[in-house]
Amino acid sequence: MPIISEERRGVEIGLKDYHLRRWCACLDCGKERWVLLRNGKPQSERCHPCGARVGGNVKAAHYRGKNHWNWKGGRHTNKNGYISVWLDPQSPFISMADHDGQVYEHRLVMAKKIGRPLFSHENVHHKNGKKQDNAPENLRLFSKQDHMREPWRELEELRKEVYCLREKLREADPA
Repeated sequence: MPIISEERRGVEIGLKDYHLRRWCACLDCGKERWVLLRNGKPQSERCHPCGARVGGNVKAAHYRGKNHWNWKGGRHTNKNGYISVWLDPQSPFISMADHDGQVYEHRLVMAKKIGRPLFSHENVHHKNGKKQDNAPENLRLFSKQDHMREPWRELEELRKEVYCLREKLREADPA
């Protein structure tokens, strides 16, 4: 294992070039690695992930969220008609987000309403069927199993209602 500040050529450490490199530790996390020297100075003081986090190297930085140059508010509608929102990594509901930090807005609204992140086996149902109406009054929480049964319950209620209306029509018009 090299020691801090040790310098070697690329071919000496298994690379295919002759550029001079120095063994350095990242300022933030302390991870040790070989760093390319430019004009006798290390090219970067931080490792790639730490540099991206603080926005050190513009070419290497992964600007995300509000820091991204194409930021449009973090809210968009996907191809299925659901609204998706970007969550800040410090959000208490980040466990519900996908790998890009996105979560469906109706799931986020329900999680805030009940005060905890939703589990993957919990579904949020839009009572009026409108995918973009994410008002808390319009949302209902189900387990996946109960959510699959819900359309059949609604159908059964509609059948009963139709039966009652037909009976009233028969009573009103005995012809």
